[in-house]
Amino acid sequence: MLKKLSSKIGLGLLILMISCVPTLSKAEASVNNTTEFQYTGGIDTWTVPQTGTYRLETWGAQGGGQVGGNGAHIAGDFQLNKGELINLIVGGRGGLTTQGTNYSGGGGGGTFIYKNAFDAYPLIVAGGGGGQAENAYGGAGSATMSPTNSILGTGNGLGGDIGYGGKGGIDLYDYSTGGGGAGWLSDGQNGILLRNPEGQGGKSPRNGGSGGISSHPSFTGFYGGFGGGGSNSDNTGAGGGGGGYTGGGGGNNYTYINNLPTWGAGGGGGSYNSGTNQLNEAGINGGDGLVRITYLGQTPTLTGVTINQRTIALPLGNTYQIVVTAKYSDGSTKDVTNSATYKSSNGSIATINSAGVIYGNSIGNTDMSITYKERTSSGSTLILSSRVKVTVN
Repeated sequence: MLKKLSSKIGLGLLILMISCVPTLSKAEASVNNTTEFQYTGGIDTWTVPQTGTYRLETWGAQGGGQVGGNGAHIAGDFQLNKGELINLIVGGRGGLTTQGTNYSGGGGGGTFIYKNAFDAYPLIVAGGGGGQAENAYGGAGSATMSPTNSILGTGNGLGGDIGYGGKGGIDLYDYSTGGGGAGWLSDGQNGILLRNPEGQGGKSPRNGGSGGISSHPSFTGFYGGFGGGGSNSDNTGAGGGGGGYTGGGGGNNYTYINNLPTWGAGGGGGSYNSGTNQLNEAGINGGDGLVRITYLGQTPTLTGVTINQRTIALPLGNTYQIVVTAKYSDGSTKDVTNSATYKSSNGSIATINSAGVIYGNSIGNTDMSITYKERTSSGSTLILSSRVKVTVN
């Protein structure tokens, strides 16, 4: 389990301020290097130093309390271009009420990597865990886009629809309910105010990414982690939902279960991964979140294609197999015969199928056109064409 990377601050008020006030910082990664972004309580930026393939790893933050849900670990490979500005939110751990270590915690913040907060989709997100409650465990940050539910206790409100913030906790008996965690597209919903503070919903990245904040007349520690964690509620209180691609639901309020006073913990946030070579793990990380970016190498570019035979003498009624080989800037090659397209200029003399097999139909001469298309890392399509002369005799 990852250890908490940010410094501990003794005063609860200072912790609250650092968790919830966004700041901007920048970091540049050198080529052939691994760069880590620790929790800062703000939005970080990173400029891609060189076009190539990068491994992006994200860990969501844990919900508040010893049994707050652990954050998810989500990783994938991405093609990035030199000079692109990438935004990062490293999730912060949810708060814990100063009334007692067994009582309510705020939702852990999700960890986000994205180009623009108003894009339809981010690059990758690791969901934060739900905050604990009395006799209840926070839900784990999810390995999928769907949020998770808390364990034991009175349960939690509904997690958000995919990509949206979670709902506040449900009124089952008495006292206020927890706030929902934020999603990518919308903020989390506030809990229900019945007595003292209700949990506040976390904010989505497009609204600054802060955790929900609740103000109690006697105690502190009522906040969700930066990265959209929902805040915990009331005195002993309900847990807040974890932030993520989809927000976790806020914890339900107080009742008795088996003669024990019991609250609802928050649900865990959902995750998102648009990379290749994915690794998606639920409930892995304790403490604050983390981002790790590793340069894997430059993406080779297509430089040409070769054909195994440019001039073909084909006996009538026989066949011939064309082989198309793509060549790349790093010296590597790849057989793309089944990916190329083919066309005969005179099908009555010779035809060619989609696998590159030529059929000699009648005596004469004809040409075969061969085209290969490949999408580049920048999103454009490179098209290379060649011709083969065929004589059927």
